Amino acid sequence: MIRKHLAIALALVVGTGGAALAATTASAPTAPLSSVGSSVGGTVKDAPACGGAGFSLITAPGTKSGSLCVHNSYDPMVPGPSAYPQPRVNGLAAKPAVAKVPCYGDGQTGARIQMIYGYHDGIRNRAKTVVPQIQKLMAPRMQAVINAQALGKNLGMRFAMTKGCKAIDVKVIEFPESVQDATNPLDPGGQLRRAASYLASIGMDRSDRKYQIMWDGYNGPACGIGQIVVFDPITSAPVSPLNDGSPTLGGRTEPPEFFSAKYSMIFNHAGGKDGPSCFERGQSGVTVQLHELFHTLGAVQLDAPHADTGHCFDAPSVMCSGGSEGYGLGVQIPACVKVLIEALDCGMDDYWNPSPKAGSYLSTHANVAKSQFFGPQPQDVLAPLPL
Repeated sequence: MIRKHLAIALALVVGTGGAALAATTASAPTAPLSSVGSSVGGTVKDAPACGGAGFSLITAPGTKSGSLCVHNSYDPMVPGPSAYPQPRVNGLAAKPAVAKVPCYGDGQTGARIQMIYGYHDGIRNRAKTVVPQIQKLMAPRMQAVINAQALGKNLGMRFAMTKGCKAIDVKVIEFPESVQDATNPLDPGGQLRRAASYLASIGMDRSDRKYQIMWDGYNGPACGIGQIVVFDPITSAPVSPLNDGSPTLGGRTEPPEFFSAKYSMIFNHAGGKDGPSCFERGQSGVTVQLHELFHTLGAVQLDAPHADTGHCFDAPSVMCSGGSEGYGLGVQIPACVKVLIEALDCGMDDYWNPSPKAGSYLSTHANVAKSQFFGPQPQDVLAPLPL
């Protein structure tokens, strides 16, 4: 059976989380924008070609089809106090957990998560503040959430490192002011599309990279947005035991189509120029960063046991806050509400399980815990060939 995959955009919204944007392929919807759904301002609402209610079709210059699918749920999604109570130890408020981020190999070869501090010309460059924040606060918090559901396995996040593995490599990039587009602050997908196009123009479009931009700008409703690839027909079973043509370690089997989703973007301000920062949100303090990164890694596929329009409904966890429709509204799992470190995948049955039981969904389908962006890989230990 030949599988097609659709590009869908999902954004994390202020007070919660939201939508993500993925690279389209020749199999993406190609119907004229005026022929499906209801068209408003060039956007087709509830487009059947994208999955119907909640999904829209928008123009996407530069793609093979000229269009891509967007999830337009702008309801609150970044977990607030009601969804993610602040963890407490012995009755006292606890700070988000942190963990050491490992460096594999030379810190640069192979699959890597490339962190970017982005600002646009015309605003102040805050790299001296934000870069250390990413290196010493955000990344260790992200790793702590991974460790909490690593089941004892070596699943360090494969961040790109500086030479000699001295620190997480954070690229400081001045983007064109057009990326912000203050005339339309309700378009997180457009901001990500423009940012991704600019990165590609300067060579930052490698298939073995996931690029996450900490954007020192704002958006109307969104806290973050990230690309995602979902499959049609609805089945995310891996198609190959290889990752991008290279042998994997430990049976890693992510579908190679996922490599086309490379970019995610976290907005410093949501709701406008003076809105609250999304750089630190949720129980872990990095809910938005993990949420958007995991979209680019393939979560949550539409055939997952608790799938809900690119997210999930067994909350709370990184991909399903339980705070709004389309993100598990009102469905709270007591065991996951009580954990001190934010649940990565409540129940470990929709998109993350390092040791899935034989015959379970994640033993045969897209499982982010098997991604080459976590843990050691063969290229980390191979000695260079002599000249």
